[in-house]
Amino acid sequence: MPKLKGLDKIFNKELFINVSVSDEHLKNYKLEIAKGENAEADFNLLYESSSSANNKEIHVLNTKDYSNGYYTLRLSGQDLVGNKSDLISNIYVGKPQTELIIKGLNKPEGAAVDKLGNIYISDTQKNRILKLNQNGEILAKFAGKNFNDKKGLKNPAGIAVDDKLNIYIADRNNHRLVIMNQYGSIIKIIGKTNPKGKPIPGKKENELHAPTGVAVSDDRIAIADKDSIKIFDKNANYLFEIKPKKGKNKNDKNGKQKYFDVAIDRQGNIYATDTKNNEVLIYDKNGDLLKIIDDLKEPKGIDTAEYVYTADRKDRRILKYNLKGKLLLEFDLKSPYALALDKESNLYTTDREKGKLYKFVLSPNVITKKIKLEKEKKREENKEERRIKNKNGKIFVKAELDEIVQIKVYDSSGKEIDFKEFSAPKNVKGVFKYRYFLKEATLNNCEIKLISGSD
Repeated sequence: MPKLKGLDKIFNKELFINVSVSDEHLKNYKLEIAKGENAEADFNLLYESSSSANNKEIHVLNTKDYSNGYYTLRLSGQDLVGNKSDLISNIYVGKPQTELIIKGLNKPEGAAVDKLGNIYISDTQKNRILKLNQNGEILAKFAGKNFNDKKGLKNPAGIAVDDKLNIYIADRNNHRLVIMNQYGSIIKIIGKTNPKGKPIPGKKENELHAPTGVAVSDDRIAIADKDSIKIFDKNANYLFEIKPKKGKNKNDKNGKQKYFDVAIDRQGNIYATDTKNNEVLIYDKNGDLLKIIDDLKEPKGIDTAEYVYTADRKDRRILKYNLKGKLLLEFDLKSPYALALDKESNLYTTDREKGKLYKFVLSPNVITKKIKLEKEKKREENKEERRIKNKNGKIFVKAELDEIVQIKVYDSSGKEIDFKEFSAPKNVKGVFKYRYFLKEATLNNCEIKLISGSD
C-alpha cells in the first residue's frame, strides 16, 4: 500500500488495495478507513486476516459508496509478542482541479515537465518548442534561427526531458529525434539524411519515419515511430524494436499498430498508445507484451507514475488505470492530446484543437490561473501584412541579413493552403528572389500573403 501524491491519490471508480504482510510470529493485521486526511480516530474495518500476504489484493473499495473528500487508509498489524506496526495512506475521492490554463498555442501535440517544474510544449503548427515556468512566462523558444540546427523543426510532436535537463524532440516531418541540451545546442540526432544532408524517411531498424512520441529513463530512449516502438540507449545506440507479430493483438489479426506516444516506468516497463486499435499496450523492458487495455477511442498521450494515465481523445476524457488495466479515475476534457506528469504527480495535458495546456492538481480550493501567450511582435517596418499577386510562383522579397521571412498562401476563397518560413540567404541585405511552387497545380487563382519581410 504505497504512499501516494498528486493525482495518484485521486479515485472516482474503484480502488484495488494490495498489501504485503509477513512476520514469523504474525498474529493478525487489518485494513481500516476513516473520513479526513491523516485521520486518527473513527476508523471502520474493511478487512482482517491472520495469514501473511505477498502483494495480495485484499479489498476493492467502491468510491461510489463514499462522498467526495479525503480519506485515510490504515494498515495495522501485530505479532504474538505484542509488537505493533501501522502504515497510513491518504486518498481523495472525486476529481482533480484545474490550477493553470495556458492559451495561445497552435495545435500543441507534445508536453513535458522537467525536475525543476519548467513546462515544455510542442507548439506543433508553429514548428517550435516553448519552455515556460509555472507562471506561464516563456523562458526559451527553440525554433527557426533560435534553434541550433539549420533545418529547424517540422511539426514536432512528442517531447521528453531527462534529469540532466536534456530535451528529446520527436521531429515528425524531419523523420528524426533531436536531442539537445537545455540551451538548445544539439547533442545527437537519430534519423536518416540524403547525401545533401536533408532529413528523409528511414527504412532501417535504427532509422525513423515520422516519429510522434518519445520517453526517456535513466538508461533508455523509447520512440513511437510509424508502426513500431524503437529502443535506443542514452548514447543513441539502437537496441531493439517492438513490432507485434500476427495474432499478438487480440483485436487485430494482422498485428498492425499505429503507435502515437510512449512512456517508461521505474521498472523499465514500456507503455504505448495505439490509435489504430484504440488500445494501450504494456510491454516489459525486453519488449514482451504484458497487458492490453482496450475500450478506448483514439488514445493519444500517455505517462506513468504510480499508475498509468492516458488521453482518450475521441471520448473526451483523461483516464487512470492500475497495471492490471483496472480503471481508477476518469474526468472530462474536450479534446485531450499530449499528456505529462511532474515529480509530484500533477498532470499536464494539451487541448490540440483549442490551443491550450491544462495543469490538473489535487487541491479542492485552488483558484485557476489563466494565461494567454502574447503574440510575437512584428517588426516595426512590417506592421501591415502585404498581399502579392501570384506571378508564376515567383516572389521578390526585401529582407535584412538573417531576417526571418514568412509567407502564407491562400486559395480564392481565402482558405490558407500553405505556410513557409525561412531565413534570408546568408550575406544578403536587400532584395532577393524566392520561387514558390504551388502544391496544387489546379489552383490558378491564388494569393500570396507576406507576413514578415517586405516586397
